[in-house]
Amino acid sequence: MDISNLETFLVVARHGSFSEAGRALGLSRSGVGIRITALEQELGHPLFDRGTRPPKLTRKGRFVLDHAREMLAVWARMKRRETPSEETGLFNLGTVQTVMSGLLPFGLTRFLDRFPQVRLVIRTGLADELDAMVRRGELDAAVQPQSDNIHPGLTWQTICREPLMIAAPEGTAGTTDADLLSAQPFVRYRRIAWGLGRTTEQEFARRGIEVTTLAEVDSIEAALNLVRNGLGVAVVPWRRMHDPFPAGVRCVPFGDPPLSRTLGVLWREDSAGSGLVRGLCEALEDAARAP
Repeated sequence: MDISNLETFLVVARHGSFSEAGRALGLSRSGVGIRITALEQELGHPLFDRGTRPPKLTRKGRFVLDHAREMLAVWARMKRRETPSEETGLFNLGTVQTVMSGLLPFGLTRFLDRFPQVRLVIRTGLADELDAMVRRGELDAAVQPQSDNIHPGLTWQTICREPLMIAAPEGTAGTTDADLLSAQPFVRYRRIAWGLGRTTEQEFARRGIEVTTLAEVDSIEAALNLVRNGLGVAVVPWRRMHDPFPAGVRCVPFGDPPLSRTLGVLWREDSAGSGLVRGLCEALEDAARAP
């Protein structure tokens, strides 16, 4: 639809004649008639009864008049390039389980305090799965451990680092990570997981550490529950949360030199919600600094 035809229709309805509308618009009477005819052809009905003087609106014309002002108001906003505030609407966030059970809830509380109109939807998965979803635009951002390779078109911001620890049952003999690993069966975190699983395996290979595997789990809580019950030892991050280790568990730094994992936020450089992503980063940084 040509918006100028709809605007001309409103002027004719307001002035009551094609001639008066033409003078108001700087058009000839026939020029006004051409625009009205074109609009009528698009809508499939006559808008004015031309058999009366002055021409009167038809039933269809009155219907169009009722809606034309609203349509033109929307068009005016579009021309001004008004867009909904990015501080409202849906925000799709991905995260790995080990961050969901640690820093993330504290950061999200701060984030939603700042952006109360945002509807947050969280999806968990492995870091490489989340990375692919961010690249496809299925997620606005992902909170996860840093990978060795950030794909072109993606942006990474580091939030914090968490030391990696050997968690062992209270009373297990030994003062070093190697002592504890040799004293008990090993509870593995998923070896394909970025950060924790792969870092652990790489350190074992570098130092020639051999362990007897008890289980391979996909959550820190599951690993710590096995450790707390005296069944084995595990490599876990010292998460930024209250009471990261349950009673009955002791821990020593893992790695020589001690290792840590880097947590951050990954998002697309061309993301329309980049302001929200930066707000998320600030909220997570605040949470990471909090005691």
